[in-house]
Amino acid sequence: MRARLSSVLVLLLTLASAPALAQAMPACAQPAIRTKAELIAALRDLRREGRVANPDIESAFIASLGQPVVGWALEIATDTALEVRTDPQVRFAAFMVLRYARWRAAVPPITRLAQPFARPWVEWQGALHALSTYPYPELVPFWRELLHFPRRVVRETALRGLSLTSDADDIRDIREAFHREDDAWSRHIVGRAESLLVQPVAVRDTIWFVWPPDPAGRFVPSGSWLRMGMEFARAAGRCASQ
Repeated sequence: MRARLSSVLVLLLTLASAPALAQAMPACAQPAIRTKAELIAALRDLRREGRVANPDIESAFIASLGQPVVGWALEIATDTALEVRTDPQVRFAAFMVLRYARWRAAVPPITRLAQPFARPWVEWQGALHALSTYPYPELVPFWRELLHFPRRVVRETALRGLSLTSDADDIRDIREAFHREDDAWSRHIVGRAESLLVQPVAVRDTIWFVWPPDPAGRFVPSGSWLRMGMEFARAAGRCASQ
C-alpha cells in the first residue's frame, strides 16, 4: 500500500507545476453506481487482484460521486451493511473511498473503529488510513495519543493526521516521538510534517485535494490530481484522448 501511494504522490508532484485549482471530475471517469449493491460490486472489484489497474485512483473516482454513494460507503465500512460482513476486503475498499471523501460527518463512526490492534486489522487499519487525510481540528487529541503508540506504522499514520490538523506547537512532541527512528522514510515524513505544521491548514494538502472539503463528502480533485487521474482514465479507455 505504501509503495502504491508513494508512486501516485511522485506523479502528482511531477504534474503540480502550477497552483492546484479545483476542477470537476468528468463524468466519463466516474463509475456508474446507482445503488448500494452496485457500490458493493465496485468495491469488491477494487480489492480483487487484477480487476482494477489502480485501486487507489479508482476509489477516488467513486468518492467523486458524492452522496448517496459516500453514505453507503460509510455504512459498509462501519458494518451496518449486513450482506458484506463476511467480506472484510469490501469494507477495506469502502475505507479507501472514505479517505478521498473527507466527509466530516463520518469522523465519529470511523474514529470508533480506528483502535489499533483492538479490532480486526482490516477494520482499524482501514479506519486509520481514511482518517489520515481528514483536516479537522477535532481529531488533534486522537492523533496526539497515537503519536506515542508502540508500533511505528501507527505512529507514522498519526503523524500524517496530525500534520493536517494541528499547528507548530506539536513539533517538539513529534521530534520526541520519533527521536529514536533511523528509518529513512520516518525521517522524511517527520520533516514533511514539520514543514506542513507551519503553513495554513487550507494549503497543506492541495496536491490531492481542494479546500475546503465538500460538506457532503464529494471528492473534488486538485488540478494536478485530475490531470493524473485523467491519464489513467484515458489509458483505460473510459475517456477520450485529447
